[in-house]
Amino acid sequence: GVAEIAAAGGYDRCVFWTLEEKSARVAARYEREGASLEALADSVTDENAAWLFAAVDRMGLDNQFADGHKRSVVALPPPQEGVEGVALQAEYRPSEQKGTLPATPERLRLFCQIFANALWRHKDMAEMQRMKDELTHLDRIARLGQLTAMLAHELNQPLAATLCNAQAAVRLLAQTPPDVNEVRMALDDIVDNAHRAGEVVKRTRELFKGGRPSARRVDIHSLVDRVLTLLHNEIAVSGIVVEQSVSGLLPPVWGDEVQLQQ
Repeated sequence: GVAEIAAAGGYDRCVFWTLEEKSARVAARYEREGASLEALADSVTDENAAWLFAAVDRMGLDNQFADGHKRSVVALPPPQEGVEGVALQAEYRPSEQKGTLPATPERLRLFCQIFANALWRHKDMAEMQRMKDELTHLDRIARLGQLTAMLAHELNQPLAATLCNAQAAVRLLAQTPPDVNEVRMALDDIVDNAHRAGEVVKRTRELFKGGRPSARRVDIHSLVDRVLTLLHNEIAVSGIVVEQSVSGLLPPVWGDEVQLQQ
């Protein structure tokens, strides 16, 4: 980091900047304790830090102060559009740099390039992850049309069963005497089918919900059952016969349940 660079060069201050068009922000900094240096804000503009932007325009700049301090700055332009430029600033007393690595433009530019590569690589990875997440979400949305018919089919079964059981319960209660045990069984079936309909809606919502994947323990047995339930209509229409055989010794796995279902 900048502390190691400062120690190697005997610098009183070492600052790594990220640059936009007319503003700059400190990404990393080090200041030696006890060094008498002018205060430096974490973010500046071209108006209150003209020296920094002059260095950027010239790819580098040296300033000498009355108290003997020297400031050296090197800058690197952004490698592509949409990426920030960078600059490395070092402040030191040349007379106190004996036995250290002097702040030559070439050495500072090398340090700056190392920092810049790490920063740009991190941003590239973050952008790739964002695009991957977006594509995953778009893929889920694309499945919506395919799953609409399946959802209607899966909901129709428990709703139809609920209606039949409710009608049966009404008839049983109208008997003299009412068959209480049969009514209780019909009501239990209504509760089970209501839970099943709610589970179908819940699982379908999860398929199209955006956001980052969340890993947790997933039971393979129940996962396979849910997938086969979701695909029941498509399997039936295609004339496919599915034979399910899952070992009873399978342990839970660690992963995102929705992605595993997909």
